[in-house]
Amino acid sequence: MLPGFNHNIVYRGKMYHIQTEDSGPRRPVIITHLFLGGNIIATKKTDYSEIAKEEGIEEIIRELMEEQHSEMLRDLKNGKFDPEKPKQEEEEEKTIGDETVEGESVDNVILDYLGDSIKE
Repeated sequence: MLPGFNHNIVYRGKMYHIQTEDSGPRRPVIITHLFLGGNIIATKKTDYSEIAKEEGIEEIIRELMEEQHSEMLRDLKNGKFDPEKPKQEEEEEKTIGDETVEGESVDNVILDYLGDSIKE
């Protein structure tokens, strides 16, 4: 069983907690939970029982954990868990739609952050 990831993320003024863990060889499942105020608001599970006996499985599990954790972060930042947007906010977004934002993508920032966390 590998150590997991835990991150606190402020999104739209609220503190979210993302936790990813490996359940180990007896129950080969990677679980990621998204918490808000101590309540689980989203869960993603990946069963890796079909590859559990492969050589180098720890590295494979680590990569699966990183990807699943990153996916939950991306989903949060992309608004997947937002309640319905008010009409006014939707109309404002339409008027800005053609602008290009320069700089790093959210995915790259997240992956860089996770990479730094793993090194520590």
